[in-house]
Amino acid sequence: MAAVFLQHGMHKECFSFAGMAVEAMLRAFYININGQLVQIQPSIEILIKTAKSYGELDLDTELFLHSILELTSHYDSFIISPPNEECVGKLLLRIDKILYHLSVKIIDDASSTYYRVLLEF
Repeated sequence: MAAVFLQHGMHKECFSFAGMAVEAMLRAFYININGQLVQIQPSIEILIKTAKSYGELDLDTELFLHSILELTSHYDSFIISPPNEECVGKLLLRIDKILYHLSVKIIDDASSTYYRVLLEF
């Protein structure tokens, strides 16, 4: 959906869906590692820290994910003028690579892994 919104110049919605995808994949990774999701939903910081502690995120990627998720929560406060389509596309491409990387670690069956949405931009 983020890629569709990007094509229509709807950047806020694009970031919103990308953020939801990142959070969902981090939750799936957390569940895969811990066997279940505890009753109290872990914070995004805990989800990212879990992926990092298992060697799946380097510092640069960790900071990138924090930034993207912060941007999705406060888009109107952070963005004064909309970014151009190429810039947003590059961000989505990086998110897409991260989602694919994590999906491979979660699911053993190659037919069930995350399918890359953006192969280049």
